[in-house]
Amino acid sequence: LMSVASPGELVLTEEIGHHTLKPLCRYLGLRLKGVGIDEEGLVPADFDAICRANPVRALYLMPAGLNPTTGVMGPERRRAICEVAERHSVLIIENDAWGPIQPDRTPPIAALAPERTFYFTGFSKCIMPGLRTGYLVAPERFEAAVANRHLVTNWMATPLMAGIAAGWIEDGTAEKLLDWQVAALARRNQLARDILAGVEFRASPNGLHVWLPLPDPWTEEEFVSHARLNGVAVAPGSSFSIADRPLPAAVRICIGAATEEALARGLATVARLARSTPEPALLTI
Repeated sequence: LMSVASPGELVLTEEIGHHTLKPLCRYLGLRLKGVGIDEEGLVPADFDAICRANPVRALYLMPAGLNPTTGVMGPERRRAICEVAERHSVLIIENDAWGPIQPDRTPPIAALAPERTFYFTGFSKCIMPGLRTGYLVAPERFEAAVANRHLVTNWMATPLMAGIAAGWIEDGTAEKLLDWQVAALARRNQLARDILAGVEFRASPNGLHVWLPLPDPWTEEEFVSHARLNGVAVAPGSSFSIADRPLPAAVRICIGAATEEALARGLATVARLARSTPEPALLTI
């Protein structure tokens, strides 16, 4: 973001998306606006309409497993977004942290528009959380800017972590760990499909989250409170909202943190709540 935009410039992103992007843009003095989404993610027509009405500097998006709604863009959608970006001279920031865990990966947007796309991914989502190493591929004309911003904010990558990551790539360890992660997430997503059968939800085959639209008359606050009283933590959908309008109530369920046994118990609680009528969540003393 520091390499792409200057204070006061407008950055677009999915209207339900990365929960830390909103405060980060505020800290950097950037204006942030949400763009409409559907089951594949960002809608090109909405992106184009905003660009026609406003000078837009950059678009930040997650095309491979949108957090939290789990949307995955197909090839046609990716090409359409690139066409709009080119038409309006908009730079693209592509967060592909979830890309490596997606089966039959679609080529990233950076492969379609390398001249305008800042592509980044890392190890913490697809290999292990503690390996805090990531990679950024930037257009050639921005290489100096990117290097300078990295220098003043991070100075350098941690040599030990970078060395471990590079060694694991070279000796095949990273690929083995990725295969393990993909298989584990496939089992967990199948578990979610089995337990949440009959309840409306969204997920991707190997994703880390489940997006659960709440049936009436549940509110996010009520559902989160009831779940917590039953020992289950879920995130309210409003935490991920970057929209200028009220959005339907929903919660995000993380399926990667707990053991599979604990996950099954938590999903059963969520399913039971989703099928029930809300009551006031009363505390006992």
